[in-house]
Amino acid sequence: MLGLPRKSADDNPGSSLSLVIVWLVAMSILFGFGLATLIFRLQTHTPPTAIVPALVLSFAGLCAQFTMARFLIRNLTQASD
Repeated sequence: MLGLPRKSADDNPGSSLSLVIVWLVAMSILFGFGLATLIFRLQTHTPPTAIVPALVLSFAGLCAQFTMARFLIRNLTQASD
């Protein structure tokens, strides 16, 4: 898309795992930020409409973490066989 050469997964098999680990850490930070925002907004008694974005952000981060953890576990079990 940007004209950069793309490497295939066959060139570097560990690159997809390292990319998933980096994204897992990023999603952990996203989940923590969403949870902290949610707790702050609940403590300051904001209206429910202001809480929904923080709740969605936190839930999206948690779902992404779960998906990536499943990918890592599946990839590790296939590599050990």
